[in-house]
Amino acid sequence: NLGGVPAEAHRIRTPAAEIESFSSRNWVGVNAEKAALVSIYDGVAEVVAQGGRMKVEKGYGVRVAYGQPPETPRPLPAAPLGITVDDDGGVLPGGRTRLSWKGDSPRYVVQVASDARFRSPVVHAEVGAPELEADLADGPFWVRVLAVDPVGLKGEFSEPVAIAVRRMEPLTDLNLLLQATGGVFVTPKS
Repeated sequence: NLGGVPAEAHRIRTPAAEIESFSSRNWVGVNAEKAALVSIYDGVAEVVAQGGRMKVEKGYGVRVAYGQPPETPRPLPAAPLGITVDDDGGVLPGGRTRLSWKGDSPRYVVQVASDARFRSPVVHAEVGAPELEADLADGPFWVRVLAVDPVGLKGEFSEPVAIAVRRMEPLTDLNLLLQATGGVFVTPKS
C-alpha cells in the first residue's frame, strides 16, 4: 500500500463491466439502463467489457453501456465551490434552510451532517440546480457537494463547509416589535 492506494486490486462486477480497481477512493454505480459508471479519485482501474479494456486514472471516469465496450475515459467534474447559506441565516418561511453553491453541472449530490466526518448525514439529496432547501434544526452543520456530469459520473465531494442554522421566533406582540425596531406605540383615538 503506497500512499493509501491498495497494492492488490479490488474486483467489482456490474451487469455491464468488470472493474479491477487499484484505488482506495472510487465510486462505481449502475444506472437504470444497466450501464456501469466508474469514477476514480486516486490510483487507477482497469475496466473490461465486451472484449474492450480501458485504463482509468485518477481524476477520470468511464461509462460502459450495457452490451458495449468501455467508452473513452473523461475528466471528472470539479468539486463545487462557494457553498453558502442565504443572507437571512438560510432560514426561509416555514423553517426551511436554503443552501447554494457555484457550479454548472446538470446534477449535484448534497450531504448535510451534524459532524465534520459525515458519519450520519441528516440530508443526502440529488438536485438539478446549484441550491438545496432542507428542513434543518437549529445548530451547527457541515455541508459538502459533488457534481454529477451529463452521463452520470460523479466528481469528488467539495471540502466540508461549516454552517450554523438559527431560527428567529416570530414576534407576535406589537409592543415587542416596536421595541425591537425603536418604534413608538400610538393608541388610536376613539
